[in-house]
Amino acid sequence: MDNSSSVELYLASVWRYHPAGVERILETLRQKHPSGQYTFEEASSWFKVSCEADDVYSVQKIFKEVHSDIERDLDPTKVPTDNQWVKPPSPGDLPKEPASKTVVDQLCPVAFDRFAFRKVWTRVKTDTPDTISIHKLLNEGDRKAIMADTGTHMTVDTVSGRLVYIGADSKTAVARATKCLDNLFSRFIFVMPPPKHLLYAETDGAYHVDARYMAHVNDTMLTSTILDPSQYRTEVALGDMFKSVFAKGVCLRICEVDHFKRIEVSLFGPRSKPIFNDQARKWPLWFKRAEYTPKVLGVTAPKKVQEPAPAPVKQPDSQPHPAQEDKKIQTMIKGNQLVCVTNSQTNGENKRQEVAKLESTENSDLLGLDLLDTPKALPGDKPSTPVVLPPMPLSYQSDKYSYQMKLLWNFVNNPLKISPSQSASKPVKLFEAKPAMKLIEDTSVEAPVDGDVAGVEGLSVKGKSQPIVQDGPAKPGLVLDTMKLIDFLDDAPAQPTAPSPTVAAASAAPPASIEQNDLLIQIDNSPPRPVSRSVSQKTPVASTTAHDKGKERSVAASLHARISKALVRRSTFTNGLCSAFGRLMADLPYSRGRIRLQVELGRVYIMDANPEGLAFNMPGEAAAGWPQSEITARLDTICVSPESILFSRALTLFANDMESVLGLNANAIAQSLRTSSAPSIIDGEGSDTHLGSLPEWSFHEKRIVYEFKFQRLHRQSNGDLKPASPFVIEVDGTEPGAFTYAIRSVEDTRPPIWIHCIRRHWDARVSVSYSQTDKLEADYGDFARELLRSLVVPPGPITSPKFQFSHDERETKKGGQSFVTWILSARIRNVGRFVSADQQSFLDISWNWIMALAKRPGKDNMSVSTISATPAPDNPARGMFTSWYEASVVSAEAEAAFRENETLPVGEMAAWGGVGTSALDEMYESAFRPALQLVQKMDGVGVLVDNGQADRQWVPPMKASQVALAVQKFW
Repeated sequence: MDNSSSVELYLASVWRYHPAGVERILETLRQKHPSGQYTFEEASSWFKVSCEADDVYSVQKIFKEVHSDIERDLDPTKVPTDNQWVKPPSPGDLPKEPASKTVVDQLCPVAFDRFAFRKVWTRVKTDTPDTISIHKLLNEGDRKAIMADTGTHMTVDTVSGRLVYIGADSKTAVARATKCLDNLFSRFIFVMPPPKHLLYAETDGAYHVDARYMAHVNDTMLTSTILDPSQYRTEVALGDMFKSVFAKGVCLRICEVDHFKRIEVSLFGPRSKPIFNDQARKWPLWFKRAEYTPKVLGVTAPKKVQEPAPAPVKQPDSQPHPAQEDKKIQTMIKGNQLVCVTNSQTNGENKRQEVAKLESTENSDLLGLDLLDTPKALPGDKPSTPVVLPPMPLSYQSDKYSYQMKLLWNFVNNPLKISPSQSASKPVKLFEAKPAMKLIEDTSVEAPVDGDVAGVEGLSVKGKSQPIVQDGPAKPGLVLDTMKLIDFLDDAPAQPTAPSPTVAAASAAPPASIEQNDLLIQIDNSPPRPVSRSVSQKTPVASTTAHDKGKERSVAASLHARISKALVRRSTFTNGLCSAFGRLMADLPYSRGRIRLQVELGRVYIMDANPEGLAFNMPGEAAAGWPQSEITARLDTICVSPESILFSRALTLFANDMESVLGLNANAIAQSLRTSSAPSIIDGEGSDTHLGSLPEWSFHEKRIVYEFKFQRLHRQSNGDLKPASPFVIEVDGTEPGAFTYAIRSVEDTRPPIWIHCIRRHWDARVSVSYSQTDKLEADYGDFARELLRSLVVPPGPITSPKFQFSHDERETKKGGQSFVTWILSARIRNVGRFVSADQQSFLDISWNWIMALAKRPGKDNMSVSTISATPAPDNPARGMFTSWYEASVVSAEAEAAFRENETLPVGEMAAWGGVGTSALDEMYESAFRPALQLVQKMDGVGVLVDNGQADRQWVPPMKASQVALAVQKFW
């Protein structure tokens, strides 16, 4: 027997043994498990066993079975005095009952007799060690705040400092004060959990995982790596980190089953192609090139006041005269100008007359988007590229009516046949029942092929029902009225009536004439009326009212339930992640301050792995990966420090990557910016008619944030400077003249949760940050307000930002302590926020700029300097780039719930802390579920990025045919 794997253990019971009993037990053990060595030590009355480590459970099971056989013959009501195997234990061997503690009745001092209700709060005395005093969790300011809020009188025991005396004139006030102290105690005893690693395999069941050098999996993962220069003090430190990433960077990959070879093989990839193929571009479509141009430099610039739009002219109920209809003024977009055009018909031909031209800058402000000088088609102009009609479903291509069905399909999917008068009618409501549409067998005019129309539930063709469902989103800039279209096709009046001028002109003119007359883009002042896509062809859904809050919530909930959750199901992974969320945020319901929960997209680099535990097998060879439970246990134990793991949030240098992931283009962004903000289901306002027309992610808002990272150093008694924790001042400069600031702690104040996506190019990280805003405001509020006052942002394009501010480098004395404040870095974050289709999640895509700071001394060489910030130059030799993109997903419900914590009274609990576990899990899931779905679409993101380090860094070579071994020395 190999002694290196053998163990020794002792088996005992409550009984004492007769010699026959000892012999019976030893004989049974040797018979059922002969490989072990067994002896009985009479002095201790136990059995000594020496066996293999893997056989411990079997030996214990045999020992338990033989005792069960012996005890089966005993009478449970009598003490065994004549049993041949065992004898009763001595009184000293039995466990002693714990001595009853003396109950001390705590009484309030005599001074509290004036109160009708009194109580002594004793949790610190009874539930904590003697070294803990009440002042650890209740300071003087909090005590006074609770007294004022609850109407009670509280004092702390001056003898032990571990009791609180409470008195009040009502029982409710005493109960409230007690609850506040309990909440403070719950926050005080909270123990911060360690960092957590989770594996996202997109599958259920057991699997194995390879730990492999990133260079061997896909070298593109290394060459596309971008690091935030603001996290490193010097460029040399940045270069050293690149050196470590190339030489030691390790990632995890799942082992897949090769059914043909009947073995598990390692995943080398993914090796995806670029996600976009057009011209690479750094600035995103949702930001204009010149975001704003204030008249006065700095934050004192007046707010831009937009002129109110003219009130719409109320149209009479009767149909207009044909002559008046021809003179109707319509609006269209041409290049960067908003042009009003009069539509008139003479001898069957259209003539264009420009009525007014607005300045291009005003058009940019109206649409919120630089249209890149792309001219739009005018009436009579032929489109530069042919319009592709969505393919007709096979179910419509019947043998007998295929030609009629084709005509109807072309007609329904042609928005150019909808006249301007029809587009001004009532909006289409989502989930509203639609009447059936009958086919008109008039095939004299074939409609132009363009556009998409949805909302028609069914089509009746001579008694045969066929569904019609939109196969694409509505075209931007078009406002269609499906209900009016259905009335035109289906309603047969009892008395023959004259057709409207618009309908008559459309039916009498040839197809070319129809295309010329109705090509204008109608833009009105009414709220947007998106055309909805039918969610189900078979299941009808109830109609909703735009301002009915109760129905709005029910429709939103049903839509949220219908959205597929197959990618992130209620599996072991989901339950484990929700549990990790709960442990990480257990104390935050009682905390006053700023809370932010987000799931960041990026890449995890394991930097401290033992090469003996890595995989070196070649593609197609058998893998010997780690069981997922074992490797996560090792990661949670060892790979938790900043030196052992790295997470890079930088995704790409190009805006095309992020736009391609979201499926956005210039037209979609222009449509989102023209329409109002998406409704907020959290606040119970807005119309649910938006839900059907929104894509998976639609543009919501944009922000420009100037981010300054500072560190304060305090002068000690010996003359040395002791650094404090860094802090960040964020100045929201989205709107000129209305700049605001916020102070927060560094983001990594709480341990993160790393999510290794072992099939994908990118990973995720759960980040929870908490900032005590009151304390930060008391310490750094004056400094932040002075920074805001001196901040000057000159006019300029967003592609070349710059600003300046004043910084006092003198040593300041405050409260008897001297300190100096250093600036560490400055960044600009251009944040575009997108909202999900179910309104439950926000996606923040941040275009970050690292700024180079140049100090200019003040007058007379004073210490107050003026610092100019300009974009730092690219340095590919060091892997440094001026701008890059980051992305994170936040829960809309969590963001709204956490606002209560910013003004939470002392000792109170936020409302979100009192909801059930399932409700909190849904809130957490609305953050990580969309994030993991995005990761599955991002394999091609960043593929075209080259950090310039491929020829400068060393990577470990592959060792051919060396099979991976899951050894104990790993980490």
